[in-house]
Amino acid sequence: MPESALATDPQTFNRAPVLRAEALSVTIGSTPILNRISFTLFPRTILGLLGPSGAGKSTLLRCLNRLIDLTPGAHVTGRLLFHDRDLLDRTLDADALRARIGMIFQQPVVFPTTIERNVLFGVQRLRRLTKGAAATILEKSLREAALWEQVKDRLKHPGQQLSIGQQQRLCLARTLATDPEILLMDEPTSALDPQTTREIEATMLALSQDRAIILVTHHPEQAERMCHSTLYLDSHVSI
Repeated sequence: MPESALATDPQTFNRAPVLRAEALSVTIGSTPILNRISFTLFPRTILGLLGPSGAGKSTLLRCLNRLIDLTPGAHVTGRLLFHDRDLLDRTLDADALRARIGMIFQQPVVFPTTIERNVLFGVQRLRRLTKGAAATILEKSLREAALWEQVKDRLKHPGQQLSIGQQQRLCLARTLATDPEILLMDEPTSALDPQTTREIEATMLALSQDRAIILVTHHPEQAERMCHSTLYLDSHVSI
């Protein structure tokens, strides 16, 4: 698939890539989903993933942090390298991988518990935290997600009481709590109003200063605003 670079600092692409896909193919049962996809993701860049509905964009994201493992009948071939580690290696700890390659979904997935517990849910599954460490991670993650000032006085309130835009930021904070190196964002603004979309976009640009991001979007204009490079998936196969 073609990959086209948009305006960015040329030194960005002189760094070693953080993620590479080589001839990545996916079938589910007997149905082909992706056919020999190749791309390179560099540090501190945003890669836009575009294409029509059914082209396999979400499936591709699910390969990158091994959520595809949870899909019955899914078969993945090709090479997928995170730095120099083969992500398709079956001995790889998938939970540890998902801490380093976090994912934000189209619809926010907020657990029926407090804002605080929503943010700390993933990181507390990975390791035990002292009270002080938990408080530090909680504030840092909410600040990075640009939500701290809005919720700092109601951390014990239910996360589901937040607005839809705040819920998406809450999910982002939960992902950031594990300090991922890569963020996978599957149409994170599709359910949001224009003002909230602009705010989330500004947050993504800030996060890309020290993280790599893959952004699935249906909107070429959003890709033009946000992305350093783009990858277009054709619709010759369907989900």
